[in-house]
Amino acid sequence: MRVLFITGQNQYGVVSHFLAGMREDLQAAGVDSDTLSVESEQSVQRDFPQLLPLEEYDQVISFNGMGLHLEYAGLSVPDYLKRQPAYVFCVDHPLHLLKRFIGLNVVVLCVDEEHVAFSQLCGFNAVYFPHAIGKQQFLRLPVTPVSNKNDDIVFPISFMDSVRHRQALEPYWQQIGKWVEQSQSVTRFMQMLGVLPLTTRKATLPLNEEVLRVCVTVDSYLRAKQRETCLQQCQKQGLVLQVIGRDSHQYQAIAPAHQYLPAMDFTALLETMAKARYVLHNSPGFDRGLHERVIYPLSLGTLVLTFNTPYVNQTFPQGCIDVSSVSIEIDDDTYAEQRAAAQQIIAAQHCWQQQLATLFKLPPTFAKGMT
Repeated sequence: MRVLFITGQNQYGVVSHFLAGMREDLQAAGVDSDTLSVESEQSVQRDFPQLLPLEEYDQVISFNGMGLHLEYAGLSVPDYLKRQPAYVFCVDHPLHLLKRFIGLNVVVLCVDEEHVAFSQLCGFNAVYFPHAIGKQQFLRLPVTPVSNKNDDIVFPISFMDSVRHRQALEPYWQQIGKWVEQSQSVTRFMQMLGVLPLTTRKATLPLNEEVLRVCVTVDSYLRAKQRETCLQQCQKQGLVLQVIGRDSHQYQAIAPAHQYLPAMDFTALLETMAKARYVLHNSPGFDRGLHERVIYPLSLGTLVLTFNTPYVNQTFPQGCIDVSSVSIEIDDDTYAEQRAAAQQIIAAQHCWQQQLATLFKLPPTFAKGMT
């Protein structure tokens, strides 16, 4: 069996970690894989000589729908899709990525169960494929002893401008404003709008280009507002956060008590997470899914504080603490017990090895080879 991974933009090296974890787990089970980056013409020229003809790949996985229209020096992804579907791993909400793969022969891999429902409503074959970590990566991660951790609460987020997104919605606000303000996520908004079904009520509004554009903007607006609320609530509770991300300093105007640092590459961020006492997670629009802000810190032995993420807390009843409802002050022994319990759950259920074996319908003996 051989797998081709197609990637695009790799901001801060996050995709590199996902990709490396998947490839290592496949290699440990005897499955070969190759990679093709379509981030630039130069990256295509660099990777192309190492590739086999596309028809020799049993599976193709595109990160975020990149490269599906590529035709280069006899390599034609559109021709491949005429013969069999490719997988599209949507790290973000498919809403933001639809234009890359609409009308193509693909299976959409979603990190959130509600993203699956959305993709299916749009006519795609979609599968729940939540964030995970490579088993080989997990086994070699250094875990900082609890006594050596600092007191930092790391919150890795980029700045999102709620004012700008609200202004973009102004032409539609009279019609949709009440639904936007009542929604905690874009899924709820699309249900109220009639794009998605709500309990027994069927979807009534087609997702045309204008509706899609509005929904994308609403998603960005709600995420921005939630980040502001989270920062302000933590400040109100006396929690000082170490906010790390692109233009994060712009949040100082609404929550000046926190420390704001520029974005760093993912490897450096993992080192920062490993030393911290906690990592904070809030991710509206991912109400029934996981996130690398949960999986990676727990794998590193760092507990996660959550803000309005009940699904995450149910998945990791030990290891994730709801910052809005309970005290985060726990002693070192309890801390060590909780992180050990969370790591056991990750090793058993949240590594790429299990998900890839299920996705490719591999025999049990194959999956065992990945351990």
